[in-house]
Amino acid sequence: MDEYHIAKKAIEEGFDTIVASGGDSTISNIADAILSTKPDLKFGIIPSGTGNDYATGNKIPRSIRQAVEILKAGRTEKRDVIKIGERYAVSLVGFGFDIPMSEIHLKNKILKGPLLYFYAIIVAIFRHKGFHIKVESETGEIFEGKSLMLNLGNNKISGGGYMTCPTADMTDGKLDVMFVEDCSPWARLHLLQMVKKASHLKYPLVHYTQAKSVTIESDVPIAFHTEGELFYTDKKSLFAKILPLHINLIVK
Repeated sequence: MDEYHIAKKAIEEGFDTIVASGGDSTISNIADAILSTKPDLKFGIIPSGTGNDYATGNKIPRSIRQAVEILKAGRTEKRDVIKIGERYAVSLVGFGFDIPMSEIHLKNKILKGPLLYFYAIIVAIFRHKGFHIKVESETGEIFEGKSLMLNLGNNKISGGGYMTCPTADMTDGKLDVMFVEDCSPWARLHLLQMVKKASHLKYPLVHYTQAKSVTIESDVPIAFHTEGELFYTDKKSLFAKILPLHINLIVK
């Protein structure tokens, strides 16, 4: 997380624009530095990572030249962000299946790009064990049981291009909450294909809603990730909420 400390130092020195050059994890750490220090700064992106989901969701091109032209123009739009505990996330917070998938992804030093994401997903499908979790929204809606995964989405796209939270909108002031019941590896493979086509919301094991805030509870310490950045906590309860239009993103 060196980029977090570099960004914090730049903010302390008075810079009014901070640019993240990297992938979703780098973007997540730099956005967290901005949001925890001075959220009214301008935030720019030069996507150069594996998945670049946040850039894709905001129509920021992978071409360095085109991304720099957007930065030079300096036009900003406000975007929602997620806050979970004391951590900020710009795209997605994931629990359960996403954790071993991210661990596999980070450990592999050979594969790159979409192939690496696909490899990590397939290995995790056969390796991951379901976990018991409860998620309750501010309206009292509850999903509870043995789960494959839980996602809190602000961006439609995650995992290198999968439409995980297909109704998410980064300006609507809502969290997209997806709770997936645990199932066999073969059912998981089928579900993976449905996610690729954004048709998984019709699957009986998928429960989906929108909320302004949620409380997550488990009988074991909760691990989660923000855009691929992993966090292992000693907490068995976490609170997450959407912060509407909370970051100034430089866009096309």
